[in-house]
Amino acid sequence: MLGNVDRTQILDNHQEAGTLFGMVKAAETHILNNTRREFIIDGASLHREERPEVPLSAIREALYNPFCHRRYEDSAAVQIDVFWDAVDIYNPGSFPAGCVPEDYLSGAQTASKPRNQLIASTLYRSGDIETYGTGLRRIRRVCDEQNVPVEVFQRGGSVHVRFTRAEAVVADNPPVAGGAPSAVAASGIAAHAWGTLSENERAVCAYLCENGSPAVPSMSDVLDIPERTLRDVMRRLVERDIVAATGANRNRRYELK
Repeated sequence: MLGNVDRTQILDNHQEAGTLFGMVKAAETHILNNTRREFIIDGASLHREERPEVPLSAIREALYNPFCHRRYEDSAAVQIDVFWDAVDIYNPGSFPAGCVPEDYLSGAQTASKPRNQLIASTLYRSGDIETYGTGLRRIRRVCDEQNVPVEVFQRGGSVHVRFTRAEAVVADNPPVAGGAPSAVAASGIAAHAWGTLSENERAVCAYLCENGSPAVPSMSDVLDIPERTLRDVMRRLVERDIVAATGANRNRRYELK
């Protein structure tokens, strides 16, 4: 468990070894013990319902995925970081060549290409994962149903699934890596809205604040975000009424509302 996003303040540390199923269970327990859960008493039952702030099915999917897709020749371990504002599950692997996370999140890519076919087949037969290639979409779906922001991104040859915690969603001044730019705050994006944005969405908003209304190709070069991913980020920001779009196709430009 970490106190801040740059890992300079470590509050707790656990290392687990054993069977795949044992390690996933230990990781799940660690996440549940270090995040909040809501008690729901609605009169429909004599017993209360406990709902974790991050959907349990999404946690399990994000924990099993690395074992199917990680690089076992890499000595790095599957890692879980619990921050005050996020839960980050790290996979020492990367997406297949030519694919980006948004391909799977959007359903544009459905063919699963696990590095470890035997492990994937075993987890499928045990009922711990479902149809290959749909895991990220199911994570996004259950998180959307519970209003939990989730992002999937690659960094340095690894893949991260990051769930935003309730504290960041409701906080008046949620801290982010590098801090929220004052220009963004001045633009009118409410602090609680900033806390619900993904890392890519925050980068785009900060860039638009400082650079007006550039086209996607120029933003892609500067932010080092693939154009296809960036266009999906812009679509989501437009749908949330944070960004306005003008023009069509590759000449379309964007600006903060």
